Amino acid sequence: MKALDTSGVNALAQTWLVFGRHLAVAAGAFTALLSLLFHRSLTTACLRGASAYLAAWLVTKLGHWALTRTTSSAIDKGTRSPARLRT
Repeated sequence: MKALDTSGVNALAQTWLVFGRHLAVAAGAFTALLSLLFHRSLTTACLRGASAYLAAWLVTKLGHWALTRTTSSAIDKGTRSPARLRT
């Protein structure tokens, strides 16, 4: 199974989710490393990294929810996207 499936209707939502996961991990690791470089304790650095990870992950999940909600509501109403109208 591919991590990123671009053949489905929710290709943008899946791409957003994969990108958000990577961004959340990078934000958490960078925040923890930066805290250690500023001579904070290991516990404080871990807590800051975890909170940065959680914040980025929540924003990602909120965006994914919004993308899937708007896509599914457009499909339920029977509307077509502008790209499909051209063909």
